[in-house]
Amino acid sequence: MHGMISPPRLVPGLGTYVCAFASVLLCPILSLAQTTPPARALVPAATSEAPAVVPLPAPPTGDPPVGVRIGPHAMVITLSEAVQRAESQSPTVRTAIAGVLGADANVGVARSAYFPTVRAQGDGNLAYRNSPTLFINPVTMNAESTRISSSGASADAQVNAGMTLWDFGRTMYNVESAHHAVTNARETLASTIRTTVLTAAVAYLTVLGDRELIASVLVTLHQREQHLAISTGLVAAGSHPPIEQVRSQVDLESSRLDLANAQATEETDRAALASALGIDPVEEIDVVPISDNALRSDDDPRRAAEEAVNTRPEFHAARARLASAQAALASARAGRYPVLSASANATGSYNEVFSGFAISGMSASVSGGVTMMVPLMDVSVGANIQVADANVETARESLDAETLAVRTDAVQSALAVRGAQASLDQAVRLQYESAQNLSLAEGRYQGGAAPLLELVDAQAADETARVQVVRARFALHVARVRLLAAVSGLDALAHVQ
Repeated sequence: MHGMISPPRLVPGLGTYVCAFASVLLCPILSLAQTTPPARALVPAATSEAPAVVPLPAPPTGDPPVGVRIGPHAMVITLSEAVQRAESQSPTVRTAIAGVLGADANVGVARSAYFPTVRAQGDGNLAYRNSPTLFINPVTMNAESTRISSSGASADAQVNAGMTLWDFGRTMYNVESAHHAVTNARETLASTIRTTVLTAAVAYLTVLGDRELIASVLVTLHQREQHLAISTGLVAAGSHPPIEQVRSQVDLESSRLDLANAQATEETDRAALASALGIDPVEEIDVVPISDNALRSDDDPRRAAEEAVNTRPEFHAARARLASAQAALASARAGRYPVLSASANATGSYNEVFSGFAISGMSASVSGGVTMMVPLMDVSVGANIQVADANVETARESLDAETLAVRTDAVQSALAVRGAQASLDQAVRLQYESAQNLSLAEGRYQGGAAPLLELVDAQAADETARVQVVRARFALHVARVRLLAAVSGLDALAHVQ
């Protein structure tokens, strides 16, 4: 059920290992360098305090976060504003709204069979005739020819009325099926909104994760600047070979490359977020960080599964489709029974003769009756019943599958939150230990008690640990948002600070 969302991207320590390979190649060239006893007074002493865990970036104070390439006039959007904008601007949501309106109109179509139909028709005619004819002269008894002309006008009007008196529930079941179709359309709209809001929230969190990675890379960059200063001082004092200064410089350039890649990724993901919110991607937007506990929710799998079944729109839509199919089946079965209807007809006409032998005047007629239509043999009735019965079975199996899918999604989401929290806790502990190890390695290297390789390994472990914290925090936030979506709790995002 989970969508394929890419976490913030960064390859930790890649430049470090590339640099190690470069150092191996350069060592023979610089192996003639002489070493002398360490000169501790040339460089500052390394601190024994462990660096704190990399925190979330601080909320904006009017300026963009450090390391983020963004203009000063960017549109600042909070998470609550993002989800509200996504809901109001999404084309898929507007399409689902149109579907609800169409389903509601079909209810009126089904109800129309309850009411009589009245149709009126009228026409008018003008006529003129002039033609030769033969007639017997009564005096001479001879056939004579002459021309006869006639002219006149006529007007006719007709009114027909009809109404179904009883159709053994066919209309009633059609109306019921249409009502269930409206329910299905509304629940589908709610499901579409849920998916849209979830997509926007994950895109928002992705940008926040990208910024945490930028902050982590900046920490690594600062560390390697310090390491370059240390190695430069040691090489200048003659206590270490020049290759170590070269290696530190290469490490620093590698961190600058990592920073450029992280900044490019953040800009790309910001453009994707703007698109998800219905904003032109060329417009710059800025996001506001959220607290670690902003998205906290109950992660008990059993309670999540029960709440999901009670609240998820997909489940209610599946139930509405089943009820609609059952009503359609009942309507199809009613096609086996007779239909009793009444009809009435009224006709009036007026004829005016201007010339000729016709008679002017008005005529009228009224008729009415009751009709019973009995389907003695109609193959389509049986076929319609079979189709409707198959639709019911399909809807029933779909409901069972949706129930299982909804419960599974809720349970998996709850377990994902627990797993992500455990991973974050372990990543924080690992980051602390890695920071302690790096601090000791820096002191040992500065004092001449450790080789460069020990410092390089400590750097790589510290960088990897910090990136793992960032990724674990991102995974926890996304897991919490997915859990809210699984139990139809995304409305809480509108109040996130």
